[in-house]
Amino acid sequence: EKNCGDCHPECKGSCSGLNADDCQECANVRDGKYCVAECSPSKYAKDGACLNCHESCLKCKGPRNTISHDGCIECDHAIIFPNGSIQKCINKNASCPGSLFYYFYCTI
Repeated sequence: EKNCGDCHPECKGSCSGLNADDCQECANVRDGKYCVAECSPSKYAKDGACLNCHESCLKCKGPRNTISHDGCIECDHAIIFPNGSIQKCINKNASCPGSLFYYFYCTI
């Protein structure tokens, strides 16, 4: 005997089971094999999928390694221009290039 059940709330349309990894299509975004309401802070959404942030970012809204609307929103280390604006985030273990100094933490 077969019984019908409701799809997971993150499924859009049909599914093959009750869980968020049984969806044929996601209502919001897909993170790996799971449909989720939103991507984790270490990922950003693009074309319905969660993608990893640039390796220099802790949190992001896009792929770039700058503090911007389409890049990092938080990073461990950054290259800072003399006027205080952030040029780009750099890896946690990276050395500062040239005559630049170490900056501990930045966020927007």
